[in-house]
Amino acid sequence: MTRALIRSGLLLGMGIGALAQPRADLGLAALWLGGVGFLAWTRRRAWLGRLAIATAVAAAWVCFARRQYAYNQPYLVLAGVCVFPLFAWGTGLFTVYAIHHHLAEMEFAVLRLRRLPASPSTPEQRPLI
Repeated sequence: MTRALIRSGLLLGMGIGALAQPRADLGLAALWLGGVGFLAWTRRRAWLGRLAIATAVAAAWVCFARRQYAYNQPYLVLAGVCVFPLFAWGTGLFTVYAIHHHLAEMEFAVLRLRRLPASPSTPEQRPLI
């Protein structure tokens, strides 16, 4: 439990530090790479796959809408694609999925705790209405 809190604290600190960079594209890239490192460090291989899927969807979108992303600041461009929206979309999609997954598990746990009462087996036990 303590290790998990330390790891989560490190990830939070790394995220805040990455977003405090003067260039947002490099901060998001550092946050994305830090997330990959964190997932690998905590041995969450399934979550690495989900991050890869979110990044692939983001890459497809950014390649499709390449001309729509024009900024008044110089951002890093690789193969004609601006990396700022790539890492922003990839990180955002993964974060929304992680939050949804967590809330869905909480809802399932609450529903599991609620048990319907057993139906009466004899006619005398059944209500009249």
